[in-house]
Amino acid sequence: MMWRVFVVVSMVPILATKVATEIFGLGACPPVKVHPSFDINQFLGKWYVIQSHLTSGTCLQRQVSRAPNGRFYLSQIGSTIAGLPVLGESSRELEIPSGEPAKMALKRPFNIMRPTLDYWVLGTDYDNVAITWTCRNLFFGHLHSLEILSRQSSLDHNVINIIENFLHDFNLEPGRLVYISQKNCDHTEERPTLSLSFTNFVDRLFNL
Repeated sequence: MMWRVFVVVSMVPILATKVATEIFGLGACPPVKVHPSFDINQFLGKWYVIQSHLTSGTCLQRQVSRAPNGRFYLSQIGSTIAGLPVLGESSRELEIPSGEPAKMALKRPFNIMRPTLDYWVLGTDYDNVAITWTCRNLFFGHLHSLEILSRQSSLDHNVINIIENFLHDFNLEPGRLVYISQKNCDHTEERPTLSLSFTNFVDRLFNL
């Protein structure tokens, strides 16, 4: 089995300058399945970060938006590890490929060596949860990270168990995900809690 360890690296991150924790693995980025027939327009709006390999903040949210010019953007909202706000400066444009739209890429115009970073959606039902994934190859291995996102600031443990079983199938190590605190945060615009039918939920999450 491939050995993996936690490494802390100082990096230009997915969205904003910070110290981030990622999973290191030998070899190239592992193959993963993405959500088929992904629709970015249904993915728009606010997502709360419930669990993540990136552990340097609290009250973290992802905001997916569409600009008047038709371009899509991913922004981070929340607080850094130092308690400072992370606002609009963390916004990055998303590239949406026509063939597999779930395999999005974040533009990083100031990074000459790697101007884009994979931002893939492994599964989502659009109304409740989503699983996102990033991975970048190194000369001696790769670094990857996962996030479990929710339309509400908390997520039912049954749903988390379903997601973790899915991640185990791809050896993506959900046991190393860390809960992101959403306590004492401003959630005044939070969507109302939805009543889930778990059979339909699983079908929609993984498009079965």
